[in-house]
Amino acid sequence: MISVAMATSFLAGLLLFPAKIFPTPAAATTVSHAEDLTGTWLSNDGGTYYVRQLDNAVWWVGLDATDGGNFSNVFHGTRDGDVITGSWADVPRGKTMSQGLLTLAVVSTERGTELVARQQTGGFGGTSWSRGPLLNEPLLKVHGPSLTTERLRFAILTVRCASIILTAVGPRYSRTAPDSGCY
Repeated sequence: MISVAMATSFLAGLLLFPAKIFPTPAAATTVSHAEDLTGTWLSNDGGTYYVRQLDNAVWWVGLDATDGGNFSNVFHGTRDGDVITGSWADVPRGKTMSQGLLTLAVVSTERGTELVARQQTGGFGGTSWSRGPLLNEPLLKVHGPSLTTERLRFAILTVRCASIILTAVGPRYSRTAPDSGCY
């Protein structure tokens, strides 16, 4: 049951942050199948969104790049074809405390399936989401023989010293620019 205070707070949010309607990108088309949206999504607001879809119900928790220090929000909505409508709210993990309504479209672009905001209230920051890495999937995968301390040090220095061209693979390598710390 919604209390009078909650309804008043929500209506005040609508007055402070009126609905924004976003145009459809020209290259986007709606997805013709009911693709499961469960997974990790990255947004143009810098956040990572962990989405769970069960039948036509969609939930997420969204955290900014500081692991939710600036904003953390939750969403619950209903998917009807390629349109998701629902409500979102910031939670106390982050600094912002807003809430509102959000309508998203599930679209297919040259980059794959994306979520695009069609309408929002409450000042929600994100307007587009694309699939990110799978949950628990490392961003850097190590293949080949076991990773020794020396090989790990070599990999870290190679990343840190990106201007060095790697010509040999394995434990043998020659030092270049001795004062740079790069191998």
